[in-house]
Amino acid sequence: MSVGRSHERAYAFDADFIIDIEKRIATSLDLFRRLDAGGHDLLLSVVAYAEYYSGVWRGVRPAMDDLIDSLRLIDVTEPIAAQTARYRLEFKTRGRPLQLMDCLIAATARELGATLVTRNLRDYPMTDIQIVSPGAA
Repeated sequence: MSVGRSHERAYAFDADFIIDIEKRIATSLDLFRRLDAGGHDLLLSVVAYAEYYSGVWRGVRPAMDDLIDSLRLIDVTEPIAAQTARYRLEFKTRGRPLQLMDCLIAATARELGATLVTRNLRDYPMTDIQIVSPGAA
């Protein structure tokens, strides 16, 4: 799949996108297949990894484990943590507090210059990252 490829663009997946693939939702499967076939760098934050595996034990769905293992797993670094804090403070100040996990995932995409892939657009009001939603892509 995507590991070890040269790539033009990076895409970071939100946990909801992974869950939609698991549920075999056509728009998400189609988008994943196009990105994978395009040789792009496909990323998953350790935060989205934790969100996904909070709902299912690893090993219960081997096909999903294989898919997730094919993605480049991204740790939270100091710059990602700092950007997360800026997002949280900025939106809290505007009267729109955001979830820590969503800010971590968005900050990961921003710091890596990746496009965030999510179905939950309302969770990501940031204007400094590119976002694509299955079905809209």
